[in-house]
Amino acid sequence: MCGRYMLTAPPSDLAPLLPGAITAVEWPNWRPRWNIAPTQDVPVLRADGFSSLRWGLIPAWTKVLSTTPLINARAETMAEKPSFRASLAHQRCLIPANGAYEWAVGSRQAYLIERQGGGGPFWFAGLWARWQDPAGQPVDSVAIVTTAANAEISAFHHRMGVMLLTREDAEHWLTGSVSQALALATPLAPGHLAIRRVGDHVNRVANDDPRCIEAPQPTLL
Repeated sequence: MCGRYMLTAPPSDLAPLLPGAITAVEWPNWRPRWNIAPTQDVPVLRADGFSSLRWGLIPAWTKVLSTTPLINARAETMAEKPSFRASLAHQRCLIPANGAYEWAVGSRQAYLIERQGGGGPFWFAGLWARWQDPAGQPVDSVAIVTTAANAEISAFHHRMGVMLLTREDAEHWLTGSVSQALALATPLAPGHLAIRRVGDHVNRVANDDPRCIEAPQPTLL
């Protein structure tokens, strides 16, 4: 799964990854975030530009809100699942990031996953939906698409977010056909990622500062 990520790069750093279908964009003025968590509002690029959406997808047909938000959509089943299939067909989006966290299965040890060569930005493949609350107000929400872990991440976790590293892939995900989107929802080829352990500061959602990416402190004997 992908349950925590960071976005500390300035919006302008994403310009080389901006889909060609987006001819003009008003860049949001986001602040650096080191520990973005589910249920928070996150910046998202849709076909009509950037918006702020709630992380935890609420399908349009929802009557009673679940206590477990749909923060991820499994690539293998999203075309069939009622919660995601309409969004896959008509409401795909891009979620900017420059780092993601995964925890070793059965452990509190977190790993920071970044792009090789300095941790540049990338897109998570996303799906969004619009739901109306009981007062009739629209609530737009988003889920990150996940797939099987690649060889690098599978050493400590079995899933990873679908990461899009090029302008072309971003455009195909955002505006291409469903078949093009499904072809992108696969594990990232090895060799693109830098992965390292970080300390337990990131384990607490309330912590959102540069200490989240610091290496673990040595254990005192």
